[in-house]
Amino acid sequence: MIAVAIGVYRLRAQADESKAMELLLGRIESQTIQLQGLQWHAAAKGQVSSKFLGELRNARLGMLQTAKEVKQHQPSDEILGPFYKAYTDYVATVDQELLLIAVGRNAQAIKLDDEIGGPAYKSLTDAIEAAVSTYNKQAQESQRKAEYQSILEITIPALVVFILFWRLQRVLRRSEERFRSLTENAFDIVAILDRDGRIQYLSSSVEGILGYSPSATNKEDFAGLVHPDDRVIARTWIADVVQSNGKPIPIELRFQHARNEWIQVEAVARNLLNTANIQGLVVNCRDISARKSAEERLTHNAFHDVLTNLPNRALFLDRLRRAFYNSKRHPDYLFAVLFIDLDNFKIVNDSLGHTCGDQLIGAVADRIMGALRQEDGVSRSPVRIGPNRSPGDDTLARFGGDEFTVLLVDIKHPSNALQVGTRIHEFLAAPFMLGGQEVFASASIGIATSDTHANLPDDLLRAADTAMYRAKASGKGHCEVFNTEMHSLAVNRLRLESDMRRAVERGEFLLNYQPIVSLTDSQLVGFEALIRWQRPQVGLISPGEFIAAAEETGLIVPIGQWAVREACARAQAWNREHASTAPMAICVNISARQFTQPDLFVQIKEALRQSGLNPAQLKLEITESLAMADAEKTETILRQLKALGIGLSIDDFGTGYSSLSYLRRFPVNTLKIDQSFISGIGIDTESGEIVRTIVTLAHNLGLDVVAEGVETIEQANALKNFGCEFAQGYYFHRPMGEKMVEELLEGQRVGKV
Repeated sequence: MIAVAIGVYRLRAQADESKAMELLLGRIESQTIQLQGLQWHAAAKGQVSSKFLGELRNARLGMLQTAKEVKQHQPSDEILGPFYKAYTDYVATVDQELLLIAVGRNAQAIKLDDEIGGPAYKSLTDAIEAAVSTYNKQAQESQRKAEYQSILEITIPALVVFILFWRLQRVLRRSEERFRSLTENAFDIVAILDRDGRIQYLSSSVEGILGYSPSATNKEDFAGLVHPDDRVIARTWIADVVQSNGKPIPIELRFQHARNEWIQVEAVARNLLNTANIQGLVVNCRDISARKSAEERLTHNAFHDVLTNLPNRALFLDRLRRAFYNSKRHPDYLFAVLFIDLDNFKIVNDSLGHTCGDQLIGAVADRIMGALRQEDGVSRSPVRIGPNRSPGDDTLARFGGDEFTVLLVDIKHPSNALQVGTRIHEFLAAPFMLGGQEVFASASIGIATSDTHANLPDDLLRAADTAMYRAKASGKGHCEVFNTEMHSLAVNRLRLESDMRRAVERGEFLLNYQPIVSLTDSQLVGFEALIRWQRPQVGLISPGEFIAAAEETGLIVPIGQWAVREACARAQAWNREHASTAPMAICVNISARQFTQPDLFVQIKEALRQSGLNPAQLKLEITESLAMADAEKTETILRQLKALGIGLSIDDFGTGYSSLSYLRRFPVNTLKIDQSFISGIGIDTESGEIVRTIVTLAHNLGLDVVAEGVETIEQANALKNFGCEFAQGYYFHRPMGEKMVEELLEGQRVGKV
C-alpha cells in the first residue's frame, strides 16, 4: 500500500512538473508577444526613445529570467532543444532590427522582419506550442496512471487524496493564469469563435486597438466587425479554418474602429474545436495600419527626394520615357526637357555651411514650382504642376545635388519651353534669406525639345545637359536650347579625358590634406588626403569636375595609384621630420574601380615598401555603398589588405545600406559618420540621436569613430559627449597644401596647437 501511494505521489509530481513547464513556456510566449509588439511599435515610429529602451530592457530581462527558470527545471530535456534554438535566433534578430531602427534604417528593419524576423517569431511560437503540447501529454499520461493506481488501492489515506486534489486544483489555476497572461498582456487581439464565427471570447486588448470593450461584442458575428467589402472573404476564411486540421491560416482585413474609422488588421486563425480546453477557433489579430502606412511612405521615398519632396531621378526618367514613346505614337505631341543647374552653389556650401546649402535647395525648388504653376498658355493640358497633377502632366524633379529637371508635356510650340526657362530666371532673381543674410542665386538652364533628333529618351536628357553646360559657359544665369553646334561640348569632354591621361605623367595632380583631430584634447592625429588637379590653361580643379569622368573611363585607377604612393611618401617624410610628435596617420580614399583591381594588394604593398611608411600609419577608406555592393567579395579584399597591417575605414557611414552581420565580419577599424548627420546636431534631436546610436554601435563592434564635416563648437562638444573619438571639418581645419601642413606640424611640435 505504501509503495502504491509513493508511486501515485511520484506520478502526480511528474504531472505537476509537466504543468509547471507548460506555465513557464506560456509565460515566455506572452513575453515574446510583448517583445514583438514593442519591436513593431518601434518600426512604426521609425525611432527609439529612452522610455522605449527602458520598456525593451524590462521585456528582455523578463524573458531572460523565465528562460533561466526553464533551464533550472529541465537543464537537459531534449524536448526543449528546438525551443532553445528558436529562442536564441529570435532574440538575436530582434536586436538587429532594433539597431537598424535606431540608426534610422526603418526600411531595412521592415525588410529584415519580413525575411527573417517573422519566420523566427513563428519558429519560436511553434517551438513553444510543440513543447507545451508534449508536456501536456506527459501530464495527462501521468495523471491517468496515477488515477488508475488510486483505483487499485482505495485504502490510501484520505489525507493523501486531499493533497493530490489540492495540487490538481493548483495546476488548473496555473493553467488558467497562463491563458489569462497570454491574452490579457498580448499586444494582439485574441478571439475565440465557435464554428459559426460567433465571438465566444475577446481579449481586453481589443479596447486599445478597436476602441470598444470585449463585452460589447459577446456572441456577435465576427465577420460583422469587418468592412462590408471584406465580409464575404472573412466568412470564407472562417469556413476554411473550420475545415482545416489546425494549420494557421492568415488573412488581412479592415476592422471598424469605435471612431467609425477603418484600420488594417492581419489575422491568423487555428482550428482548436477538438481541443478540450478551447473548443473553438483561436484568432490572433494584429493592427498593421502603421506598417501599411510605412510601406506607402517607403514607396513614396523611393521615388521622391527627401529634402524637397520632389520626384527624384528615377521617377523623372520614368515619366520622360513615357512622354518620349507617346511622341513616337503621336507625331503632333511635343514635349521639352529643361536641365537646371544652380550657379556657384559650392560657394554657398563652403561659406555658409551645408545647412544653408540645403535651405537654398529647398527655396529654389519652391521658386521653380511657383514659376511652373503660372498660367502661360504653353501647354495644351489643362492641369499643371500641383496637387491635382496626373501622371501625364508636367514634372519638376530634383535630379541630384544642385540639379533640377523639368518635363513640359504636350506643349504648343518648341519656343514655349524657352518662355518657361525665362520665367524661372525671373522667379530666381529675388534674393534668398539664408542664415540671416541675403543670398542671390542664379541658374544655368539647358533645353531640349522632342523635335530634336533622338533615338532614346536619355539622348534628350543628354542634349539638355549639354545645352546647360553651354549656358553656364556663356556666363551663367542663361538659357540655351540644344542645337547641333553643341556637339563641340562632346569634343571638350574628349579633351578632358585626353588631358587626364597625361596629367599623371606631367605631375599635374596634387594632394591637399585635411587634418583629423582628437576630440579629447584637440591634438592632431592624422590627415585625409584629398586629390586636386592643376590643369594647364584652366587652373585648380576639384574632384567634382573630373572624378566622375575618371571613373567612367577607368582613368581613376592610375590616378588612385598615384594618390596612394604620394600620400604614403608625404606621411613618411612628415613622421621622419617631426619624430618628436606622435606619429601621423594618413587616410586615403579608394574608388570603386580601384577597389576591384585584382592587383590592389600588390599596389598598396609596393607603396608602403617604396615610402618606408609604417603600415599602421596608413588607413584606406571605402564608402559604405561600395562595401555593400558585393559584401562577400568586399570581406575577402579587406582581409587581404588587413594582413598588411594597415587600418581600414568605412566612409560616409549612415548613407548606404549596411548589413550589421557583414559589418561585424569586415575587419575594419573605423566608422566615419557622414557629414549629413553631423550638420543636423543642435538643429533637430533626431540627427543627434542617430549619431549617438552610430557611436554606440561602433564601440560595441570594437571600432573607433571619426565625424566628418564638423563646423561648429556645438557639434564638436556634442560629439565629444557622445564618446566620438576623432573629428575633421572646417571648425578645426580646412584642407591645406604641403607647406601649411609643415607649419601645422611645426606648431604642434613646439606646443602651439
